[in-house]
Amino acid sequence: MANSHVIVQLGSQVVLAGTCGEYEPLLRYVRSPGEVFDKDTMLRLFRTWLQDPLMVNNSETDVLVIENLLIPMEKKRWFYQMFRQDIGVRSVTFIPDVLTSLVAGGVRDGLVIDIGWEHSIVAPIYDFRILDYHLQVSVKGGANLTNEIKRVCSADTDIIELLNSLWNHNSHDENTEKVRMLIDHEFIGQRDATKFDLDDFPIVSMVWKVFENLALDVRKKLRSNVVITGLPSECVGLRVRLREALSPDFDIVHTLGPWAGGSLYWEQMLESLPFNESMDNQEPNDWHLQRFRVHK
Repeated sequence: MANSHVIVQLGSQVVLAGTCGEYEPLLRYVRSPGEVFDKDTMLRLFRTWLQDPLMVNNSETDVLVIENLLIPMEKKRWFYQMFRQDIGVRSVTFIPDVLTSLVAGGVRDGLVIDIGWEHSIVAPIYDFRILDYHLQVSVKGGANLTNEIKRVCSADTDIIELLNSLWNHNSHDENTEKVRMLIDHEFIGQRDATKFDLDDFPIVSMVWKVFENLALDVRKKLRSNVVITGLPSECVGLRVRLREALSPDFDIVHTLGPWAGGSLYWEQMLESLPFNESMDNQEPNDWHLQRFRVHK
């Protein structure tokens, strides 16, 4: 490839960057408590990264931004302007992380369960098209789970370590049992949930709400391709528990994750997307605007 290709993944707590074709990101920036990911902070960060260690020629660099599905258009626009106008890269394209997670699972149809820091999302995707109307979102993300666990355990509890050991047969203390019950009933949940508000349904309930609203001919393909990404990728115990809760009605597909999906399959996904060549064009290339096109 003549031009440089840089991958950026935007999270609410972490920013990742690296080059196209790499299995893992080269660079990671974790937000400090109370820090805001504003334009000035991001501009300084990416100017430094693109110069060293990425060492690319900005005017010959295409940037793929793997975004959270709920990112506001205003924030997306200033990221675009920062890369195109302030830094001067050749092009910027945005693709939702749920889509790259699906691609990294080797399928083009499926239900993607994305447990992020601020929200959990269940996104139905059919032929690389996100079915927005059936999307389900809950505030029960990593932050909510962490806060609830810390109400039961001490404030300095290592959440990842705890989640990976919860269902170990050797763990029988009272606090561990309380956390198990919390996760099983409030976070993972069951098919029929009635006591929750519209924005705080547990994961399994959201999966069934999405599934039951889909057309019959779409259901079969999607129920056999369920992709789990986000927090469960770090917590094997939580992933196993979620898999058990969805079995035998849904089949889980292994994914390499959103980063690998964008990095390894960039060209295949973007082959039909046009690029804005003018620096005066203020609108980002956006996968959502292309979602009704057929990608072969």
